[in-house]
Amino acid sequence: MATVFALQEHGIVDARAMTKALAARRRTDQPDHDRYFEDVLDALEEALGEATGINTGIIGERAGAWRAAYLATPHGKPVRLDASKR
Repeated sequence: MATVFALQEHGIVDARAMTKALAARRRTDQPDHDRYFEDVLDALEEALGEATGINTGIIGERAGAWRAAYLATPHGKPVRLDASKR
């Protein structure tokens, strides 16, 4: 959540857009409490997409590339993205 607040403080993400996106994900009769942080991340991706014009699919692809890179990186070594995936 600190990242969300920092992005809001710097005017990158609109608090109302973030609240609306998160509320849409949590608006059920019985919200899944185990998915709260995933819902926050999904809402943040949507709000960033609105603020920057970046397609949320691209954000997801980039996150997946980082995830694969850090899982393949030995402990203590710098994480590097494959140049072809940038």
